[in-house]
Amino acid sequence: MFHLSTQAAARLSPEAVNVAEQFLRALPPFAREKLARVDLFGAQARQFEPGSPFAFFVVADERTVEVKTALAIAANAVEADGLFTVDVTMATSGEIESAPPSLARVLQNARREGVALWTRTR
Repeated sequence: MFHLSTQAAARLSPEAVNVAEQFLRALPPFAREKLARVDLFGAQARQFEPGSPFAFFVVADERTVEVKTALAIAANAVEADGLFTVDVTMATSGEIESAPPSLARVLQNARREGVALWTRTR
């Protein structure tokens, strides 16, 4: 099971904590071995802003159908009630090292303002 980091819980607004926990809870158990990190960045990482999407940045070991499906399940769980929208950007470690311009911009934002929600420990 995925658990929100204590640092994220202390830093985020109560609304963002609820959405982050809902996203993490909805990730299927097998994803724990396939994901390295889940971050929240953007407006919702700074302060709660109704109407702004929740932007998640996920680092995966590899880009597979299973990982994409797991992230879609989590995003749909958050969006199911119609109150919030979710944007998920996924990258592998290799993609981060040689990021194309579109991913490089997202990486820059995620590094600058991102809040680590969950990091795999081995």
